[in-house]
Amino acid sequence: MRLSVIIVLVLSLIWGICSWKWYTCNIKGFCGTEMVETEVETKTSVILNAPTSESEIMPAAVTDIDSDGDGLTDKEEKRLGTNPKKPDSDGDGFSDRREVGSVLSPNDTDSDGIIDALDDDDDNDGLLTKVEGLLATSAYTADSDNDGLSDGVEVGGDPRDALDSDNDGLINAIDYDDDDDGIPTVSEQADPNGDGKPTDAVDTDKDGIVDYLDADTNTDRDNDGLSDELEAMLGTDPDSPDTDGDGILDGEEVGADYNKPTDLNNNGVIDALEAYVYEPAEAVAYVAPKQVEIVIEQDQRARVHFPFNDSQSPILSTETEQYFTNLVVQLKAGSTVRLTGHTDDVGDEETNLRLSLARAKMIQGLLIERGAPVDSVSIDGKGESQPLQSNDTELGRGTNRRVELVTTK
Repeated sequence: MRLSVIIVLVLSLIWGICSWKWYTCNIKGFCGTEMVETEVETKTSVILNAPTSESEIMPAAVTDIDSDGDGLTDKEEKRLGTNPKKPDSDGDGFSDRREVGSVLSPNDTDSDGIIDALDDDDDNDGLLTKVEGLLATSAYTADSDNDGLSDGVEVGGDPRDALDSDNDGLINAIDYDDDDDGIPTVSEQADPNGDGKPTDAVDTDKDGIVDYLDADTNTDRDNDGLSDELEAMLGTDPDSPDTDGDGILDGEEVGADYNKPTDLNNNGVIDALEAYVYEPAEAVAYVAPKQVEIVIEQDQRARVHFPFNDSQSPILSTETEQYFTNLVVQLKAGSTVRLTGHTDDVGDEETNLRLSLARAKMIQGLLIERGAPVDSVSIDGKGESQPLQSNDTELGRGTNRRVELVTTK
């Protein structure tokens, strides 16, 4: 009985499978193999095209939409406070993306708490950023030409007619020399107190035109060889020809190059501002023979040594006298000679520098007295800076006290 039941069930299962296959293949038009392949392909396609992240399931517009196309997403613009519907929120001609820079740390050029993308005057110089673009001034520097005055001040009240004081085609805001006098505006004391405004600008010649806008400031009230404007720059007194009261005119002490005024002792104070009373350093150091000796090294080079207190009249050796006589003959014939004075290290450097020059002048005077043309003898002083021997001995110091003569035919 049990076996017959099992047989019936098996036969029923076989019949059901065959009936299903016949129905699907002959009635529905599907064959078994094709149907299986189709099912496999469908399942594979579903698996391969399945979303891999949450962002792919969500619409793209939800996460990265940039409504105004300025390079910042609407989400970023909301956080920054810029307008997601406007690519240039502050209307200054620069896109929000360019002005923002880093989204995490947006640019604020003038540090006024308003980011550049929302600030219509990014550098706070009094000129709108969009106006600076038209004037060619910098929108990110308050003083485009670095002359100490802000662009807004130098442009003037009407940007459409920006100031050009010297009419050279460059407006003052981008012109480093506003009056075209060869002196940079920054050197003409346009803003002594440094507030970016010329309300305290210097007017040296008192003509009502401040120096940085006045090309004609070459007056010299004290007749010392320096213009009043130059004296204002150097710190000398334009109403005193000898500011330091040392008996030498300011012009002579400044020298030919006012950009590098003379400072013989290199102490940072120019000679025109520093009074000096000459006191020979060696006068109290020792008493030595009063005779000038000469050492002839070559036809065109010699050394005169000073083993004496040079506050007294020099006594020349016979050899020295003869050398000077022959040298004067050469100088009259067109040669020139350069005299360079040197000292030992007794005393301070400043005194020795002046002493070395004084010794060169002494030899210059002796040659001129003997008939040498004035313009054939030039002088210089090196102080104690170029010793020939050690200054630790009397002999060494005597060797170092010298004037070197170099003759050029």
